[in-house]
Amino acid sequence: MSLHLSLHLSLHLDHLLGTQDNLSWQEYPQPRLKMVRGTYVVEVSIPRQIRFLFGNGKAPSRRKGTGTSDKLLAETKVQQLCHQIYQEFDTAQNDYEKEKSKEVDNFATEVITKLAAEFNYNRGDLPRLHKTTGYDSLQKMKAELDAYAGLMKNKSPAPDKLKVAVSRLGSDIKDGVTVEDAVQNFKEVIGNTGPFTMKQNGLLARHDTAVVQSFWQDLLTEAAIYERKPAPTFEASNTIEIAKFGSQFVPAAISANEPTKRPRQIEPISAKRISALRDEYVGLIERDYSKQNTKLKLIRGVDQFIKLMEDPPLQSIKAKTVYDYIDRQLEIRKDASNKTLSNYHWGISKFLNHCVRRGYIEVNPFLGQSIAEFGKKTINWQPFTRDDLHQIFKHDWHKQERLLLSILVTTGMRLTEAASLTWERFNDTEHQGIRYFSLIDTGDEEVATKNTGSSRHIPLHPTLILPAKSTGRLFDYKIDNDKLASTSAGEGINPIIARIVNHDKKRVHSFRRTLKILLRDADVPKEINDYYTGHGQGDVASKAYGGVSIQKRYDALCKVQHPWLK
Repeated sequence: MSLHLSLHLSLHLDHLLGTQDNLSWQEYPQPRLKMVRGTYVVEVSIPRQIRFLFGNGKAPSRRKGTGTSDKLLAETKVQQLCHQIYQEFDTAQNDYEKEKSKEVDNFATEVITKLAAEFNYNRGDLPRLHKTTGYDSLQKMKAELDAYAGLMKNKSPAPDKLKVAVSRLGSDIKDGVTVEDAVQNFKEVIGNTGPFTMKQNGLLARHDTAVVQSFWQDLLTEAAIYERKPAPTFEASNTIEIAKFGSQFVPAAISANEPTKRPRQIEPISAKRISALRDEYVGLIERDYSKQNTKLKLIRGVDQFIKLMEDPPLQSIKAKTVYDYIDRQLEIRKDASNKTLSNYHWGISKFLNHCVRRGYIEVNPFLGQSIAEFGKKTINWQPFTRDDLHQIFKHDWHKQERLLLSILVTTGMRLTEAASLTWERFNDTEHQGIRYFSLIDTGDEEVATKNTGSSRHIPLHPTLILPAKSTGRLFDYKIDNDKLASTSAGEGINPIIARIVNHDKKRVHSFRRTLKILLRDADVPKEINDYYTGHGQGDVASKAYGGVSIQKRYDALCKVQHPWLK
């Protein structure tokens, strides 16, 4: 590993810069050991972008003496001394940014104060621009000044005239025309300036700049926090950019300099948009959840909410938002099921629980809100009759579909479970030759089961004929975004079953209900029946407490006859 890379890796936690535009430690030049007057020094070149911050801007580098002529000893001091030089770079940039920020804030304060005085706001009794003044008082002042600015925009000259006037003003300034003459030329070009004087128009234009609006937003946020009120949120607006021209700030359009930036300095988490917290949440999901299916549902829950609700600020989410969200989903998909709506409700609610735990919000508005009345209700699938089963299996199915249906009718698996089966889950040696499929996670593979009770071993009926044992998936149904194959399988099977049986509430999902009834009619105890279909504790939950053995489940299963499979 190079010396430079090693230093960067060791120092990356220590260098926190004040603004996005500052150079970061990754961009600093690598250190060099250099012999100067009999002793070694650590030398780092000053990046050209920040040389003006050091003396007259001509110094090419910064040095720190090691105090030794022993190279090996000097090398042990490189990291520490380089760190000190990097800190000097950081400090110089941060001090410069603070100075610029102070200058910009002074500009904003001056604009607001002069503008308020020009319009005789509050009869000349101007509130102090400080957090202790009071949020409502400051908000009222801003609203009135914004109203004047809005009126100015509505009465302002046509854009083409204004463009010509601004261009002329820029040319006059660069050509050394006196201010008085430049202003007069500007007036002549634009003509009517609306209900305000030139001075008022100029101040209103400055008030509508990005830096002044950013100053206002920080001030109001600080005042709200001081009064323990919810932090306000602000809509994005098309504000004017300004740039430094000599000692003055002018519209960036008439200056060759880069626009002056004033990033928000005070923005509580609660005022942030949900997308700003997404990555943090996803990181915790990856840490705390093992099942890929669960991870995907949680992430999709947040992403769907951001997409449909236009990424609202965290603090704007109320109980009403629950129902607005449902309405938005039903606008897009009128036949959305209650189950789908519930899944998305659960997904965003889990995110809001996370926000409560982190202290970003006080309560989760989604908790306790019932959505049971919305969306299509879950269909209570009816079981197949024996005649239905004979007709179904009499059909000339493809091998894959016949195998899948045979597994469903003899095991009671959910379609999500059966369509994704792999041969790695098949076992015929562990329990005296009893064949079974395992729906329990292993170190190599996760199973998409509904709940803990569904994690179970499923003995196979002796009449169920399987192909020769292989590897990988039993079926080639398409895997969807949820890592499930049930949608693809159902789309191929259900239309055919609908034609054969001709009953709205009898589809592939009916096989589970069918097996439960067959087991019941064969006098199989409910406990064993539930274990078999995944309605009981499951083999994971019952490990420590015993449960129904595979042998008992197999014996019970054999009481059911499947003449339709022959």
